[in-house]
Amino acid sequence: MNIPESVIHRDIIIDGEHVAQVIENTLTNRRHDFITSEEKNFQFGSFFLSEGESIRSHQHLENRRSLKTTTEFIFVQVGVLTVYFYGSNNMEDLRETVNLGPGSAVIIFAGIHGFSAHTDCRFFEVKQGPFNDKTDKIKLNF
Repeated sequence: MNIPESVIHRDIIIDGEHVAQVIENTLTNRRHDFITSEEKNFQFGSFFLSEGESIRSHQHLENRRSLKTTTEFIFVQVGVLTVYFYGSNNMEDLRETVNLGPGSAVIIFAGIHGFSAHTDCRFFEVKQGPFNDKTDKIKLNF
């Protein structure tokens, strides 16, 4: 398998706001390869450990953090998932379309977005909790 030196990714910027990072290949030859900046409320890193290497046992300390939005991470396992990014709550204000295939992912930090499967698609999502579907998101009619 041909593995790139580092994770392949690109930023989605809408009206000057960093709304997402598309991760086209999550594999790396680096021991650790973080693509998100330290100030982001959600961090993504990809790792490579050679046989016999380890990551030292550790515990994450309790820290008070203030979150104003929910960040979500989508990883496609099978199929193709299309992600739509909008500039406003108007369907005609579509700014960016991204197709995610197996092994690719997206971190969505902000903005209006939607998803569509053009083939049978299996993916998983990770987001901060607690999450309440009724109070933490607005569903639009498109």
